[in-house]
Amino acid sequence: MSHGFAHDGGSSMVHGVHRRPAQHRPRIVAGLIGFSTCAALAVGIASVATAAPRASANAASTSQLQYNLAGLAYLPWSGIDGQPGPNTSAATRAFQRDACIAVDGVAGPQTNGALAAKVRQVQAVARSTQDGAYGPHTKAAVRAWQRAHGVTGDGAAGPVTMAAMGIHRRACPAPPPPPPPPPPGSGTL
Repeated sequence: MSHGFAHDGGSSMVHGVHRRPAQHRPRIVAGLIGFSTCAALAVGIASVATAAPRASANAASTSQLQYNLAGLAYLPWSGIDGQPGPNTSAATRAFQRDACIAVDGVAGPQTNGALAAKVRQVQAVARSTQDGAYGPHTKAAVRAWQRAHGVTGDGAAGPVTMAAMGIHRRACPAPPPPPPPPPPGSGTL
């Protein structure tokens, strides 16, 4: 051994530090996947994998919103399609007005909570599971309740059914009518 270098291809010592020969150093080779690439792919796969359920969850929550709105006769049964749109927004606004919630057509936590509470009231009277989600079982229970009480209906708890059930559809009083116009010749414009 001369000058601290090994001649057999093993490690050599330079200034007290062991060095491996070049053939043992990591190489970048096209076509091979290293740790960094795997980590980057895992992050990419994870984001793609979580995107689909999130979209499905949104569609499921939109479908449940629509089912609740249809079950309370704010939306026709045919309006349940799992897609948000103008009919769902209009039905949500109508419910928000009746529930005395800020009217914006968006079903946030306050709207969904009030909607679930109203559905639970209907479920209690119809003797269905009180889970706050209008579904096929609640629809069938309401339809049976309607038949038993002589109320015409299709399983939706609309204004007539809710009144017969003793449930107030509106949580707040109706807005007062506008004041009458001033009599002619009273001097007001």
